[in-house]
Amino acid sequence: MQIKIEVIKVRRGCKVYTEGDILFLENQKIISKNDQKSSCFSADCSIYTNLGRLIQTNQLFISCLDAGITSEGTGNVIFKITKEN
Repeated sequence: MQIKIEVIKVRRGCKVYTEGDILFLENQKIISKNDQKSSCFSADCSIYTNLGRLIQTNQLFISCLDAGITSEGTGNVIFKITKEN
């Protein structure tokens, strides 16, 4: 089983992720599809905190905990997490 993490919405900017970015959870580590993106601690915390919910469903939508200083505290990144076989 592989866990796919897709950035589906970025509101008011994010310095790390853009809409359409695809990440994977491999060996308990979040990596980008092309392994060129840096990781974001706040986003990683949101993702890891919610992974247990995948036991009950095949798909989750979560939001990043960090609202962002550059967007005056109103930024947001929405991730779609899915289990793939």
